[in-house]
Amino acid sequence: MNEIRKTDLTIVIPVYNSQQTIGKLVAEMKDELEDKYEYNFVLVNDGSIDDSYDICKKMALADKKIKFLNLYRNFGQINAILAGFYEADGDIIIVMDDDLQNPPREVHKLIAAIKNGYDFVYGSPRKIKQNIWRKFGSYLSVKMAEIAFKKPKGLYPSSYYGVRKNVVQEVIKYDGPFPYCSGLILRVTRNGLNVPVEHYKREYGQSGYNFKRLFLLWLGGITNFSILPLRISLYTGFIVGFSGFLFLFIILIQKLIKPVYYVMGWPSVIAVILLFSGVQLFVLGMLGEYIGRIFMSINKTPQFVIKEKYNCSNDQQNF
Repeated sequence: MNEIRKTDLTIVIPVYNSQQTIGKLVAEMKDELEDKYEYNFVLVNDGSIDDSYDICKKMALADKKIKFLNLYRNFGQINAILAGFYEADGDIIIVMDDDLQNPPREVHKLIAAIKNGYDFVYGSPRKIKQNIWRKFGSYLSVKMAEIAFKKPKGLYPSSYYGVRKNVVQEVIKYDGPFPYCSGLILRVTRNGLNVPVEHYKREYGQSGYNFKRLFLLWLGGITNFSILPLRISLYTGFIVGFSGFLFLFIILIQKLIKPVYYVMGWPSVIAVILLFSGVQLFVLGMLGEYIGRIFMSINKTPQFVIKEKYNCSNDQQNF
């Protein structure tokens, strides 16, 4: 096993409206890492509308170990993480939320797992302190990863994770407009595991992930990296078409056997029309989703655009 050199640890934190937590989070993480590792931070302000920008900028100006990226607007958490990956120079890269729901002291468990030879490790909450919609969205993400990326059974992707730099270097080669970090990691390697970590209840603000955003995240992941929805549409069309043929055959037989007593009613006709129309709209919508993403990729929609950088080495700002 390769030991981690002291200079090879980077903490990537996407920042969004976290003026009450980001300073405390960085301070607590420093206390955990000081005298144990040579570390640095990459803070990515993802279009915050509170004082997060000023707080992060002040920390970066005061400490060269804190890299700070300020994005032009809110591009989304995953895009912000990807922006941070470009500036992460540690052999091990830790990604965590800015809300203090995952305590910094648990970072040692993630580091230890990487030291033991794993390519990535997810912090698996012992008890998730989230509302029912967030839990349902997380469940969809897990199932999507199992289907689209052949995720190993029992592996739970979370927002608190560690990954080797060589894996991240492969991840950032993806230049499409809809990145999904866990899926990109699983495309590179499946040598990962979960370690149990504490998960606290959010003390400040509200999660930016509502049901709609979680559903769009799930939809983006499964349509970006899998043609399974198209196959489901094909199978659904075949099953419904065969069922319609069978239904018409039954009606014909009944009509021949009881030509007088059997009268076709309009409810069954309407039901069949609605069924077929629903399937057609579903298939068209799924095709439209794929075509739209192809268009966005050809149109070179940026994953993120950086407005300002502090303590960073890479001068390129548009991705």
